[in-house]
Amino acid sequence: MHASRPQGPRADVAASYSLHSKTPLPRCAAAPGPNLAEPSEPRPTSFFHFFLLLTSQKLPAQMPIEYTHVRQVGVRPPLYFFERALADLAIRCGRMVPEVKGVRTERSADSEMAWLVTCVVRGSGISPATEEFTIDVMERTWLDGMIRVSQEALARLAFLHPEVVAGTGYQYLGQRDLAGKPVAGAPHADTAHQLHHMEYLLHHTQTQQDRARESERKLRVAARRRVTRLRAKVTSLEALTTQMEATIEELEDDGEDLRKENEALLSDDDDYEDEDFDMEPDTEDEAFINDEDEEPEPLMSEEDPEEPAFVEEDAPPAPEVPVVDLDDF
Repeated sequence: MHASRPQGPRADVAASYSLHSKTPLPRCAAAPGPNLAEPSEPRPTSFFHFFLLLTSQKLPAQMPIEYTHVRQVGVRPPLYFFERALADLAIRCGRMVPEVKGVRTERSADSEMAWLVTCVVRGSGISPATEEFTIDVMERTWLDGMIRVSQEALARLAFLHPEVVAGTGYQYLGQRDLAGKPVAGAPHADTAHQLHHMEYLLHHTQTQQDRARESERKLRVAARRRVTRLRAKVTSLEALTTQMEATIEELEDDGEDLRKENEALLSDDDDYEDEDFDMEPDTEDEAFINDEDEEPEPLMSEEDPEEPAFVEEDAPPAPEVPVVDLDDF
């Protein structure tokens, strides 16, 4: 993801380009210039536009940026890719040595696009005057961002100063306009437009990489929010489980107290029962008891010897009662 903040008379030219245009780039032909008579709607190309897209936060338009890394290109070793060429071409064009600044925007260890790197290419203060332009990119590391802005600044200087690069090796470099789009330059005698095609491929790859990183960032933010919600839900369920366990223990204690109260009200006769006591009825004992209920006839040998023997005597005859006839009266 890159942006340009041009200043001066060509600022409206940069504003007329769309960084996310899906129109295919022309092959081996210079990009047509904008129609200044009918200016298109300006599109935000400042750092704040892309920073808002990345963070989804509302920031003030003039919010100052405190950079933590500052480096002048090609001044002190070690020199990285494109540094020496960028410093040399800037001096040839009558400009000051470009300055690269960077700041870490995200502090998480697994964060992507965590560095904002800015390359400032100042204009010339003498005639012919040249405008200043700034390139902002988002990369994962400071080194990656510095190399990327150095390459883009080199390509834009070659585009802005064709009279300076003519007749030198810089005229065959891949070139980009102020909006960051590749444009075709002078063909090489042997390789033709191969370097320009490589510039198109590099621009396309960087654009796709920026979009993939932005998509990955959104997915990561959504995943973090989901993890936060799930952790809060787990905490709530753990608290509910603890509460239910305490309730179960309380109910168990109440049940044990009730059992003790019921046992205290029961008789203790069962505690003294013989362990060998048979609860089943004994049929032989019942038969014996039934026999005892009946009075047996006494045997002759069981009669009392002192009691006189009972002798049944003949009863005296009943006296005769005279019959009286009522007719005699």
